[in-house]
Amino acid sequence: MQKLLCIILSITILLCALPTSFASTGCGRVIAVSDFETNAHEFTADESHELVFTVHIVTDNGQAANPSVYDDNGKKITRLYDDATHGDKKACDGIYTAVIKTKIAKTGTFSYHVEADGLKSKEQDVTFYHMLTTRELVMHEKFWAAEESYRQSLRKAGKTPAEILTLMYDYCKSSDIVDASTLDYADEHSITFRFTFGTTGCIDEYAPSVNDERAFDGAVSLQTANTENVSWEDPDFMVFRPFRRTQNAGQFDNEFYTGIASSVCDITGGEMHDYQEQDAYPGNLKKICDYGFFMIDSHGTEVNGKSYMMIRRGDASQYDYAADLSAGHIIASGENVGVTGSFFTKYIKDEGKTMPGTLLYLAICFGMSTDSICNPALDCGAQLVYGYTDSVSFAWDFEISESIWEYMLTAHPEHPERSYTFNEALEAAMAEHGSIDPYSTGTAPQSRNIAEPRTKGNTDFLLLFNGYMPVDSFNITSREYSLYTAETAKIEYEVTGEGVMKYEIAFSSDNDSIASVDENGIITMQDEGTAIITAILTDLADAENPRRFTDTCKVTGLGYLKAEGIFLADDYIEIYESEEGRTVNAHVLPENATDKMLHYECEKENVVTVSDDGVITPVSVGHTKITISHPDTDETAVLECRVLPYDLSVAINAKGGDLALQNSPTYPFVPAFDEDGLPCAKSTNQGVDSSLSWIKTSGGQMQEGSTFSFDWRVSSQEKADMLIFYVNDQKIQSISGETGWENVTYTVPADGEYTFRISYMKDANSDANADTGCVRNMELYKAGEKHTVFFYDMDGETLIASVETEHGKAATPPEAPIHAGYTFYNWSRSTERVLSDLDVFAIYDWTAMPGDVNADGKISTSDATYILKAAAGMLSLCNEQTVTADVSRDGTVDTLDAVCILKYLVGNITEL
Repeated sequence: MQKLLCIILSITILLCALPTSFASTGCGRVIAVSDFETNAHEFTADESHELVFTVHIVTDNGQAANPSVYDDNGKKITRLYDDATHGDKKACDGIYTAVIKTKIAKTGTFSYHVEADGLKSKEQDVTFYHMLTTRELVMHEKFWAAEESYRQSLRKAGKTPAEILTLMYDYCKSSDIVDASTLDYADEHSITFRFTFGTTGCIDEYAPSVNDERAFDGAVSLQTANTENVSWEDPDFMVFRPFRRTQNAGQFDNEFYTGIASSVCDITGGEMHDYQEQDAYPGNLKKICDYGFFMIDSHGTEVNGKSYMMIRRGDASQYDYAADLSAGHIIASGENVGVTGSFFTKYIKDEGKTMPGTLLYLAICFGMSTDSICNPALDCGAQLVYGYTDSVSFAWDFEISESIWEYMLTAHPEHPERSYTFNEALEAAMAEHGSIDPYSTGTAPQSRNIAEPRTKGNTDFLLLFNGYMPVDSFNITSREYSLYTAETAKIEYEVTGEGVMKYEIAFSSDNDSIASVDENGIITMQDEGTAIITAILTDLADAENPRRFTDTCKVTGLGYLKAEGIFLADDYIEIYESEEGRTVNAHVLPENATDKMLHYECEKENVVTVSDDGVITPVSVGHTKITISHPDTDETAVLECRVLPYDLSVAINAKGGDLALQNSPTYPFVPAFDEDGLPCAKSTNQGVDSSLSWIKTSGGQMQEGSTFSFDWRVSSQEKADMLIFYVNDQKIQSISGETGWENVTYTVPADGEYTFRISYMKDANSDANADTGCVRNMELYKAGEKHTVFFYDMDGETLIASVETEHGKAATPPEAPIHAGYTFYNWSRSTERVLSDLDVFAIYDWTAMPGDVNADGKISTSDATYILKAAAGMLSLCNEQTVTADVSRDGTVDTLDAVCILKYLVGNITEL
């Protein structure tokens, strides 16, 4: 009876706790299911998301019974709630909600619907798309660059379009990043496929233009003008960014375009106006003449032979939309509007306005069409127009654009009073990244097209300007140079004129044996004496009637400059025994001394060797000194070098703890170094199909809250070969493809025994990239544990002290004992963070000179006499003398030690 009463009381309390309507009415019959929605229709794959479902359900009385969400296969996904739980905002309002955490690895579209009492809602589609990583973007760009180069080679070889398409099909099929199962012919002109990382690719084979007789020979094919962009009279910057909805745009656009604009404004003192999304419409485009700079991040389209920049439709009240549409100044395309060059003509030139004197204009795709877009902009007063035609997907395109802007915002090293001009920036960027794209070429000087694209090409670089202006004057600004032998200097000069100029400058010396000069005006001093350098500028504004300007400067040779000292950045370095060579950071003083070559001599070549150019290569564990000298000075610099042992425990870098590592017997992880020279452990099963290379450790009994952490990286075939982390043989996480170093921390969820394993798994498919996995910084943290650190003397047996500390805390070392002839160097390992019981040993350097018994700094017959007297019992040696006298290292001081010294003095032996 008492038990029954408790049950009744519990039910009563439960009913009181429920919403009134639910407690009183129970479940009703569903009359309608409507307004089914999800919180979003697109998510990135391979990431965790919350997917929220809401639906309106009407019943005849009370709540619906178990309404649920189903997928397109009819599988029940989750139940919906109307009780202010599970993401539901308000109880009993008829709006049912469910929240699920989801992570979809495979891209695709999934359909969901709600069912309640046999009634179904409409379906909602949710798409999971793949967001390109930086690594995949680079792979994508490299593929297109290689593909374009290969296709161009086929054209140069005279292959027909049909032959090229067939060969391109085979080329794509052989690529590791092309999903061969998706490769197909779209039509007689194109191939379609998907990359292995989920993005679509397409190759179109266009016939060359009628007048296309170009052949890229690897040389820079862009004719450049020496442009002094001084007309930055209006410092304000307009940025048009209409497209921000593409899945793979990421943050690059925001950082790149607005970052450049902000930097320009910081220098010029102007303001940036960022027109984006719905603000990037033609009505605001008319305001371009109010800004000194204009940049548009836009694709384009081609309709009836005319090219358009695609921007947002936006507000049609600020321009004559209908008239522009009918006249062909714009076209309509969904939410977007295509603006042609005649739009500029109508709203700028025809209204008596002008574009800024300097217009730097970045556009891509058909938005850079010469006749439709660029020429009208030039006719409206633009000074410069540049960008890319058809597509921008190559790393080179972005890199050179970014470099151009960086140079234009940087003080010119030869003209610190100003920044780089556009042309100087372009030439510097080309020197840094390589020549202009192989599909562009120069044209006649009278054409405003410096690089004119084909009718349909790929990533043509386009630079246009409003003709060449004549040079007004030319003069060398530094009239005299005084240089020591082998010293160099660049001739400084200035060219004046209005607008864009085109010229060439040639340099010559009247005495090359005294001073030589190259085509860039770099003087190299050869000997004492005097030489005259002549510079001739040829003005090419009028190619048929070139004008010439001449100026000179005097160069005086001061002769040989002796070195006065040696600069050494570090006087001590540590290097691992397996590490690649490391260069000594040293140079002569003054830095303009004629002879800059240093001499390196190593004390112990069985520890390290050092090359003539100062590269240290470790040989074996030990300590030595490297003496650095120069023939011009009596000064020397001494670099102490210690070679440390390198094994798997060092490579895995188990901080402060002796982890008991187990290694794969067939393909073990081995000590290695990453590209930055830092220690790591690397797998060894590269190129072996269906294989594993693994390393593991046991945490033993671990409490809840303990952690196991490490860093890892992989370079493998995407999604086929991978690095996998297991806990108790259960897969926790994996990485694949080409990644940088990433940290993984696993927190123990409950008390128990734990083992941790990291495996590089290869399937039976092809290889890609370096085909290896790497691990470092492995660390085990056991909550609540204490450890004891035992500190031993240099003999490895004498215990100096034992120190107990909490797990993860520091253990303070004791004072190291004093030993005659030795200097304490360090303890064998750090105890700043102790993660296990440790044995730590004192490390000493032998500093006494063997054989120097009388401590006079040299070895002589006097030292042998000391030893003979000590052996005969005629005198006693102190501890320090005993150490230096025992040159035979047999633990006793006797006549054998005296004989060794005498043999050393007459040259019968070379060292003691």
